[in-house]
Amino acid sequence: MSIKLVVQLVIFDCDGVLVDSELITNRVFAEMLGELGLPVTLDYLFEHFVGRSIAHCHALIADMLSRPIPEAFVAEYRVRTTQALEAQLEAGAHHTFNDMRKFPDLLF
Repeated sequence: MSIKLVVQLVIFDCDGVLVDSELITNRVFAEMLGELGLPVTLDYLFEHFVGRSIAHCHALIADMLSRPIPEAFVAEYRVRTTQALEAQLEAGAHHTFNDMRKFPDLLF
């Protein structure tokens, strides 16, 4: 006996379609740099850090600080971005799906 599954909905979420996770993680990054005494804007982060290698980012931060980055910085960044993503992606996706229900003709 075979079981047939009927798919009612498939969502392909390319990063940033439902929720802009890059904005969330860069807000955390800006906050953490501010805590190190480097107040930066999101525009600055997107211009100088986004899309660049981790090594480049570490070197740039160390240069801005005139010292090596703190040892715990990367681990703390991972913890804080994970927390922010878990909280904000779920809320953002929930909001998006609720908005989609307002337009049933667009759902197929």
